[in-house]
Amino acid sequence: MTPTELTRAMASDPSLAARYLQEVVHLGAGVGRAQLDADMKFLADSGADELVAWFWPDRTYASDFDPFDFEDPRNTRDPEEVRRRIYRDYAWLVISAARVCGVEVLDMGKHLIWSFGLDGKRLEAVTGEVPDLRAVADFRDALHLKFDGTWKIAHPEHLALRVQQSRVATGIFLRLQVETRGVLLEGALEKWEKSRPHSVPVTANVISAPERGRRYRALFEFLAQMDAPSPRFTLDELDAALESGGEDRLPESARKDKSWWAGHYTQSLGRPQIGSWWAAGYRVRDVQTQVADGSKVRRSEVVAVEFEQLRGQLKRSVGRSLSAGGGKVDLFILATPEPAEVMPNKLPDDWQLPDPSRVDAPGVTPVLPKDRYPEIQRLVTILKDEGEADRRCLEQRLRDQYGIGVSGGELSNLLTKARRLGSIDNLGTRKQPRWVATNSKGHYMLQIAALLGFQCPRIPPKQLIPGEFLDQIQEETGINLGAGSAAPTETLTLPDGSSVTALSKDAQVKVFLRYGLKRTVGEGTVDNDDGLAVLLKDVEAAVASKE
Repeated sequence: MTPTELTRAMASDPSLAARYLQEVVHLGAGVGRAQLDADMKFLADSGADELVAWFWPDRTYASDFDPFDFEDPRNTRDPEEVRRRIYRDYAWLVISAARVCGVEVLDMGKHLIWSFGLDGKRLEAVTGEVPDLRAVADFRDALHLKFDGTWKIAHPEHLALRVQQSRVATGIFLRLQVETRGVLLEGALEKWEKSRPHSVPVTANVISAPERGRRYRALFEFLAQMDAPSPRFTLDELDAALESGGEDRLPESARKDKSWWAGHYTQSLGRPQIGSWWAAGYRVRDVQTQVADGSKVRRSEVVAVEFEQLRGQLKRSVGRSLSAGGGKVDLFILATPEPAEVMPNKLPDDWQLPDPSRVDAPGVTPVLPKDRYPEIQRLVTILKDEGEADRRCLEQRLRDQYGIGVSGGELSNLLTKARRLGSIDNLGTRKQPRWVATNSKGHYMLQIAALLGFQCPRIPPKQLIPGEFLDQIQEETGINLGAGSAAPTETLTLPDGSSVTALSKDAQVKVFLRYGLKRTVGEGTVDNDDGLAVLLKDVEAAVASKE
């Protein structure tokens, strides 16, 4: 049995759909009756071939396989193995789709963010322990996938065009993030972001020309025989083309109203003229007007139209010949698109999952975590360098380091947005703020001081930690962080004759590997912020043990 055969059998026997959902999709975990009924209806209404194949236990899709035969070694019921295999297929499909469309994997990831809403939750719905059929269908539509015994992209050219649109939309969105800082209302860009250019399943005849004998069929045939990147025609020339095809001339509105020439092919219902040039492979690039002669009022009329060839358009092939002007010319018609295979029925044994930390890997998190809010990333960088900062410090660093001047209101909006996104935090007061980057050295130090009930000293830059801070932790908790006594120093003479004071060779530098901490004279240094995260947990445990 193959996925296609089971899909056909489900149409006449709904019990097979229920059994497949319970035993294969949910692996016997069980769902409520209402959820099962909803999934069965969705399976029947949304093109079940891909949805059934997505969860198919045997990825060779062999005809001798039975998905309900528990004795077959190919029919694994181990949830962890099943989900890992599904994620492996997901990663392969994204990377292979990028290759087939001739785009970067990073750009394919941007497309998935816009069209599929890719984030951890959405990816978990497709590859996780609790799959969501609707999310799988959305992922299928975003990559224009079809299954007919093997996985293919229904129309690579269209998908490549959608990826290009998503890349441009991402660039516009990031630019708006920077240039509208403090101008738009809070949440305005996020609302705009949700209006994503969603992908839709692609069929062979996406752009339909007017049928034979219908209005503007002659205009379609006239334009379809063109092979120029941007042909220009006067309205008189277009009238002649219509009349030679046995149709009436253009209506008066085509001359008096420029909007007659506007519109996308998706808006062609009731406006067949739009379908005529889009189906022929063109869109209107420019409508040229001039003041009408003899008009009592100054009114412009359309005199010529310039078309432009569509990029990413369906391939066109030579069709039948068309008699025109006493001779014959080749009429170009839209060719049926050729699907492209994106996943063989058996992946190479040596193919490994991509490292999720790589920027070109279709990982769990969105592909643009750092670039999404560049103005907030600047704040985080400043705070990590400074340790902590107030408003005046932030304004100065933005101006000196990045050449950005911000007003008081703009900075307030930026700080509020960064805090709501969880990138920074104020562990001071409203009047005396202590802004720090979340999960940074300063963030941990302020939390430790608050737990132990003492005033945290000024947080120094980089990886330095005040010795008095370590002494207080040790005194309050008993955690050994080294003595705070002064270490012996000596004066060294350098080759150029100058001198410098350094720790004596007899000085004791204590190292605490658990915290990545080195303790010298009256201060300490940490290798990274993770060590302080461990110290915070130990302090929490020490405080809890005293209560």
